[in-house]
This record gives sequence, structure tokens and C-alpha cells, in this order.
Amino acid sequence: MTGDPRRGDYLEPDNDPSDDNRQSHGTAVTGIINATFNNNAGISSVAPGCKVLVMRAFDAEGYGEEDDVANAILYGISNGVRIFNFSFGDYIFSNLLRDVIRFAYSKNVKDHVRSSKQA
Repeated sequence: MTGDPRRGDYLEPDNDPSDDNRQSHGTAVTGIINATFNNNAGISSVAPGCKVLVMRAFDAEGYGEEDDVANAILYGISNGVRIFNFSFGDYIFSNLLRDVIRFAYSKNVKDHVRSSKQA
């Protein structure tokens, strides 16, 4: 990611991406990716010192719309994100998300995708 870390909220106009999901999955994953090294908590991260762009596209119940996810991905690409972490899925195929992810690949963006939270 280039420049200062930014954040985005694609659900509410307050631009506050704080994780209000009861499971706080996004917050936990971000901690694994970017926890502070030597933090006296007995943990470290897989990428200490990396910049993280926090974006929220799912509500407190864990539901999200494909256009919110697509807009978050496009915002990330336009702000220099090189790796996305996705841990969501759907039973319905999305042409929109397929096209946005293909566009991301064309910009040499990588992703880490988990097929299902139930898997």
C-alpha cells in the first residue's frame, strides 16, 4: 500500500470501519497479519510492520452486498493495496465480484481466499 494507511466503511457514511460484527472476525485476522512485534502479549504477526488498509463491507450480522465488496476492492486497488484477505463466501456466483477480482489480478494484486468459514 502506498502513502498513509486509510480506511473505508462501505455500509455507513461515517467512514468508520470499526468491526461491529459479533464474531469480530476482521479484527482477529488483522491482528494475526499485523500485531505489534515484541508487544509483551506473547504474540507476533505474520507481517510485522506492514501497512493495513481497514475496510468494512459486512454488517454486524456478517451480511454484505456484492457492490459494497466490489467498491471496497476497487478502493483498495486505487490506493495501492497489493494483497487482499477475503474470508467470505456465498452460495450464489457473482459476475461483478469475478470481474473486479480479475481486474485486481490484472493490476498484479494477490489475494488470500478462504472458501468458507464453516470449512
